[in-house]
Amino acid sequence: MLKKTLSILLSFLLILFCSTKVFAAPNLGTLSCWYSDSDIIGGWDTSNVQIYKVQYSENDSFYFSSGLAYACIPWSNVTEINISSGTSSSYASAPIVYYGGTMEQLNALTDFTISQLTNGITTVNFSAEGYWSYGTETKLGWVITGAEGCIVDKDHSTNEVTNTCIHELGHALGWHGHSNVSSDIMSEYGSSNILLTDRDKNHLSQVYSEGGNTQ
Repeated sequence: MLKKTLSILLSFLLILFCSTKVFAAPNLGTLSCWYSDSDIIGGWDTSNVQIYKVQYSENDSFYFSSGLAYACIPWSNVTEINISSGTSSSYASAPIVYYGGTMEQLNALTDFTISQLTNGITTVNFSAEGYWSYGTETKLGWVITGAEGCIVDKDHSTNEVTNTCIHELGHALGWHGHSNVSSDIMSEYGSSNILLTDRDKNHLSQVYSEGGNTQ
């Protein structure tokens, strides 16, 4: 009777151990560069991504819609994803949504909190995929499933609004954090630059070319 009781107890403990065992997160590969002040990088597990644009501002010089359309081109080349944007009903269920408007409009009509210092903002939905190796460091890898953001109408120039659109779309595609080089579009400081630098491109393209998020 004692032997049978011990056997049942050992079996129970084995089941409990197996059911609660934590398995190590997978290593997604090795990164060749790192230009972000964050330890996170992400990507989409798809070959096509649509952006749904909603514009509240009636300012004719607010380059919101065209700026996002322009932003799709360089990031499509970087990620090798077909990125497109539109405002029609066919885009209403798109995984990325951006709102364009004044600070007052965006604070009243969205869940975002926009301040005087905000040019744009992006939040992403994600799940943890594993980690990347970079030298002796590790960086967290995300799979992104959705993103939502705002572009603020501040009477900025065409290039300044376009710069913000490219910057925010970079975040939506997995560029987490910011570059500490002011000339980079992924710097936290806005500018009139509308051309991605090699740092902007290489930081994100490596996780797509390595296949960590787009297999």
